[in-house]
Amino acid sequence: MGMDIKGSALATVLGQLFATIWMLNYYFTGRSLIKLKLKNFMPKIPILLSIISIRIRSFFYAAGFLHTAANLKKSVLKYSGDLGLFAVGIIMSIGTLTFMPILGISQGAQPISGYNYGAR
Repeated sequence: MGMDIKGSALATVLGQLFATIWMLNYYFTGRSLIKLKLKNFMPKIPILLSIISIRIRSFFYAAGFLHTAANLKKSVLKYSGDLGLFAVGIIMSIGTLTFMPILGISQGAQPISGYNYGAR
């Protein structure tokens, strides 16, 4: 259709929009076993505050990491150009590939550890 990247982006957005409308139609018309009601989507302040109090540390950790990574990439691009940025990308990808299995094992072990700790 001659739209190149714009056409790909448009097709992706339209596909996601169609899938969302189809899914919401299925749940809100009552055909599913799970009944969704709009009143259940309203946040309850005490529950929201307890979630925030537990997860705020992770949010700041992720925000700090993103800030550091953005500054690193900006500095590398400024001082060594595209080739340096390419090298940093490879190094960060290798680091991610080595770190993710460790993270997966630790997060997978948490429910088991918690259950066994609770069961004494």
